[in-house]
Amino acid sequence: MRRLFPLIGMTTHPRDDAESPEERRPAEIRISLKDGSVLHRSVQHARGTKFQPFSPADLDEKFRDCTEGLMPGADAAALRQGLPSIESLGAVRDLMHHLRFATESDRGERFVHRPFAR
Repeated sequence: MRRLFPLIGMTTHPRDDAESPEERRPAEIRISLKDGSVLHRSVQHARGTKFQPFSPADLDEKFRDCTEGLMPGADAAALRQGLPSIESLGAVRDLMHHLRFATESDRGERFVHRPFAR
């Protein structure tokens, strides 16, 4: 999937923070195929917005996808467990020590090579 990223373009409309679901603009995707045909899908409220929030299982899946291979599994699990209660933590330090990356991964290498990938 990542090798397709260079082929992806994105255009946006001005940020729409309308509080009313009816006033928000839809999220749209268009895929132009080599044969010239276009696939199109539009949804009024994208998953993960306040009008169509993620389920707890969706949040777990998204978190796992964003952290897998970037940090040891035990650290990712500790972060996932602690983040929902971050406001009641005595110190953020309790979670911060789990945010460590492999040597030399601070220059973007972690996005090319995931040292903790399965």
